[in-house]
Amino acid sequence: MVGYFTLYDRRKTNSKFQEKLLMKDVFLIYDTSCFYEIVILNYFMSVSNCDLIFCSLDGKSIKTTEGFSVNADMSLRDLDKEQIRSFIIPGGDISVIDTAQLRIYLQETIDFWRNFNRC
Repeated sequence: MVGYFTLYDRRKTNSKFQEKLLMKDVFLIYDTSCFYEIVILNYFMSVSNCDLIFCSLDGKSIKTTEGFSVNADMSLRDLDKEQIRSFIIPGGDISVIDTAQLRIYLQETIDFWRNFNRC
């Protein structure tokens, strides 16, 4: 099952700000992530002109549950929180990514967008 959440309130975001930041829809890929879920959602998002990016915790390629190798575009720490429009975590053995590093990153990102959406 895919975990998905949108980080900004579209009603409050001005389009010039959005264009300036080149908002991205981020897939967090990790060893044992379910490639089937990624492919299906990726297809629908790409035909909707979403700017998709694949991140792993360390920026290295991963091996999915189905055995495919997938290259990450960048590491999670290299991604600007201000550019994240949505964050997608596909199903799989999440113990691989259940780290303090990821929890802190996600909380900081959520806090950033909560504060931004209040403006």
